[in-house]
Amino acid sequence: MDTEYRIPINIELIATESKGTPSPTSKATPAQTQKKLANEASNEASGSVSKVVAIQVGKRALQYGIQNYGNLTGDYVGQANISAGLQVAGLVAMALQGPVGIAAAAVSLGTQALSYGIDMNKRNREAQFLRERTGMIGISGGR
Repeated sequence: MDTEYRIPINIELIATESKGTPSPTSKATPAQTQKKLANEASNEASGSVSKVVAIQVGKRALQYGIQNYGNLTGDYVGQANISAGLQVAGLVAMALQGPVGIAAAAVSLGTQALSYGIDMNKRNREAQFLRERTGMIGISGGR
């Protein structure tokens, strides 16, 4: 949904010989100019607020749908694949924003890798603890 804004501007350029650069002059009175600016600002603000609200509602609906995809269909692997694909798409979009985006994507990937390493270490310790507790330490190569 595209919205077209038309802003009429009455400006007259007058060039003088001493400066050589044109200087703008307006045919509108200062009160008319202030009123136009106030109306344009309020129209723009109400339009941008509604866009922000619509975008936020759409994002939350999409996130809710993705988070509950596995619960609704029973396909938890598909849910994980969708989440991973969206995460990669977000990182690519972030990296395309320039040097700051590339740095942010690199930091995000670094923190994800660190979190994965910590999580795997924690799971391995829990599995080792359970092996010791159940007496299966001899099967999995204990002391």
